[in-house]
This record gives sequence, structure tokens and C-alpha cells, in this order.
Amino acid sequence: MTYRQKICLTIGIISLVSMYSISGLTISLSNKRNDGVDPILGKKQTYRPLSAYKSPEPPPVNKVSELPKERQNHLIKLKKRHESQPENIEILKALGKQLHKNKLFESCKDTLLPYLNELDQSTKSILVKCLEKRLDHRNQAKVLENMLIYEPKNYRLYTIAGDIFYILRDAEKAITHYRKAISLNPKYVAPYKRLLELFKETENTYEQRQLLTEMVKSMGEQPVFLTDLCRLYSLEAYFDQTISACLKAVRANPKIADNHVRLGIAYKESGNSDK
Repeated sequence: MTYRQKICLTIGIISLVSMYSISGLTISLSNKRNDGVDPILGKKQTYRPLSAYKSPEPPPVNKVSELPKERQNHLIKLKKRHESQPENIEILKALGKQLHKNKLFESCKDTLLPYLNELDQSTKSILVKCLEKRLDHRNQAKVLENMLIYEPKNYRLYTIAGDIFYILRDAEKAITHYRKAISLNPKYVAPYKRLLELFKETENTYEQRQLLTEMVKSMGEQPVFLTDLCRLYSLEAYFDQTISACLKAVRANPKIADNHVRLGIAYKESGNSDK
């Protein structure tokens, strides 16, 4: 460790210990395990549930009358054709596409949603976008789950569905969809990040650690993953695991001062003050 790092470590330890004392968290750091053995890692904890979903107020509805005359006439003709031939899906698809293009999202929703099971995936994607603009998350989830029936290996689609269930505050379904996305493509970063956000929000440190360990295995020992592991183990005073994780984090990026601080505290509390 360089002289500069030693200075940073000393200052950091003093400030961090002061912070813990003020917040009443000193106990978790100073309370050594009597038997010298870390608790069994693997015991799942009860986590805080997500807050309830509150339906947002949708933006004002755009009107056909606000469009240029030429576009109005084109849409009116398409709508009349659809009304005279409601079984013609090609006309319906053309109408839905034009409604979306002209930002008539409420009309797009009302036109396409009743025909959900008859639409192709491309038109369902247009419907999802219209529903997004109307902040209609419940119907978004419905359409996405319908799409997944026909694309069961689409990891991006599972991630998008997970995002919508997260917005809806349905932790169980969000986790299921993110996990499925990860299983389909373990190197796709987005579902890991969103799942980690969810576990942080629910204060589930066990699942955070497990997920970060998966991320390291799938995507390598990136400093950001190792720093999070270092932080999590130190918060729960798992000193042996803290030392291991923080050492890796320091080696991956020596410039992150917090990792030096946590490593120093873990050494001190585990009886290795010399280090």
C-alpha cells in the first residue's frame, strides 16, 4: 500500500467510524463473533416489500382534429375501411401504425387492444409503445406477457416485462422475468442491474450478494461489482468475506478509497491490526 493510500485509509477509518457511531451502527462493526466463525451465508432474510403502485395521471389526449387536413383525411378513410371490414387485420395494422405515427396514442390503444390475440408481434410492439405513452402499465404488462408466449427466448422482452412489473410494484413477477432474462443470456447486463436495484430497494442484502456473485462469474471481476460486494459484506460485519471481497476490489481499482477503508476496518475487527 502506498503512503498516499495509507493516509487515505487512516482518514477514512476515522471518518467512517465517526459516522457509524453517530448513526448507532458501531455495534455491527465492533461486536466480534465469539466463536470466531462467520454466520452461515445462505440464510435468506425477510425483505421489505415494495411500496404500493399508484396509477399515474396520463397526459392530455391528442386529437385527430389537431392534425394537418391531409393526415386527418387519410386517418378518417382508414378508420372507415376498418369499420366496414373489422375482420381485415391488415387494415387494422395499417390504422394502428398511422395512429402511433401521428401520436394519437389513446386512439391507438383503443383500436388495437381489443384485437390483441390476432395481432402480429410487430403490431403488438406498436401497441406497447402507445400504452407506454398513455402510462397504461397494466395493459402494457398484459401485452408483453402475450408477446412472450410467441417469443419465449427473447431475453430483451423478458427484461422489458420485468421493468413494467417493477413499475407496477409487483416484486415477485419482476424478479421472475429478470431471472428468466438472465438465464437466457447470462452476459446481458440490463436485467442484473434492474434486479440489483429492486433488491436494494427491498433491503435484501442476501439476494444482493448472491446476484453480485453471479455477475462476477458471468461478466468478470469488474471494480463496480467487487466494490458493491465489499460494501455489503462490511455492512453485515462478515469480516472474512469482507477481507476477501475488498482485497479483490482494491486490486481491481486501487483508486476507490472506500474499499481501502472497509478493508482496514475488517482487518482490525478480525484481529489482524498489523495489516
